Amino acid sequence: MDAADTGLRTSRTGRRHRRSRTVLSGLLGAASLVVWADPASAVVPGVEGRIACEGLRPSPNSEVFTIKPDGNDEKVLTDFAGRDGDPSWSPDGTKIAFESFRSGSSELWTMNADGTNKNRLTFNGGPEDRSSSWSPDGSQIVYHTTEFVGFSFEVMIINADGNGKTRLTENTAQDSLPSWSPDGTKIAFNSTRDGNPEIYVINTDGSDPTRLTSNQVEDAHPQWSPDGSHITFHTRQFGSLDIVSWSPTAPNPRLVTAGTEGTSEYFPVWSPDATRISYTGNTINPNFDVYTINVDGTGVTRLTSTAGFDGRCDWGSSP
Repeated sequence: MDAADTGLRTSRTGRRHRRSRTVLSGLLGAASLVVWADPASAVVPGVEGRIACEGLRPSPNSEVFTIKPDGNDEKVLTDFAGRDGDPSWSPDGTKIAFESFRSGSSELWTMNADGTNKNRLTFNGGPEDRSSSWSPDGSQIVYHTTEFVGFSFEVMIINADGNGKTRLTENTAQDSLPSWSPDGTKIAFNSTRDGNPEIYVINTDGSDPTRLTSNQVEDAHPQWSPDGSHITFHTRQFGSLDIVSWSPTAPNPRLVTAGTEGTSEYFPVWSPDATRISYTGNTINPNFDVYTINVDGTGVTRLTSTAGFDGRCDWGSSP
């Protein structure tokens, strides 16, 4: 794991009995300040497609691959003696943005959904550019970068053709793991500006950063539901890493994963039809594999079973 994983090295704290009370108190404190996406005006949820992930294909190379939601028909899209990973689907399912070290440093690239036509977007030659999320119209990509302040992550927007960068955050904290709202007006992201990883939202021009969570442990990797009404993220509120789904209209955030000690479930992403969540976890064995789960916490399905790490996925609408 690396610094972009925002606290995955943090020691496990707390026990199961703390439940969602402390999560709720932190979340609802800021909920009234956030203008949430109106589902009627948000992007219409799409047809369930393939899941793009990174994994050792073969070891020790990390490559981007896609897989069907039933775990079949795996396709490896990159072939590089180094690291390609952190994939993100374009809204129309025709392209994938990803991080690659093929130029000698961490840069942001795009490629077609079948792995062809790889195109480099950033040319920073040293800083880290990764964790991308496309705008709903596919014209821009938000990502985090260490381009400005040493190893401090900042949130940045770039045009999908590699031109025109806009910096959204500027501080010495870690601002990372951004996710574009389906209505195109806001970006959720992770920040340590208050001492530990919390969930924030910000306007796409960088204005009005608003904290959504306020806990003593890690809350990270926010992902909007396809209709913009919920955000899922992983949290340490229940001991080990677990996934919750939250809406300002609900009395409590919903705990999606079981929350048992000794396992971790993190990096959640929604299915295009909003009925399931894919995540990275060691739910069944010590290896980190790709799973899906129904939003109500039932129906855990393991998609990969390989030695090492499979994860950091995105669920697209491409068949």
